[in-house]
Amino acid sequence: MTPLSYLTRAISTDSPASLTWSSEVFIRSKAARTSAAPDLAMTVRELGALYLGGVSATTLARAGRVAELTRGALARADRFFCVSPAPWCGTHF
Repeated sequence: MTPLSYLTRAISTDSPASLTWSSEVFIRSKAARTSAAPDLAMTVRELGALYLGGVSATTLARAGRVAELTRGALARADRFFCVSPAPWCGTHF
């Protein structure tokens, strides 16, 4: 099941975006299982950070949290998960 927030999210790319993570491939707002080799390696923590839009895949890779397994995958992930405006929380806990 695809979350509603994913279905309504604007994708920042001019070509069909795809990102392979674990055994799922996300194409626009559809998810399907695949046996294709992954483009990036990360844990669910990094995927969550990318999904929320506060950090780029390239930044996480520089920190050693994401591994690029296919050349160009970081740039595609940066475009895929880019949000504008950037997330911001005005509430201080």
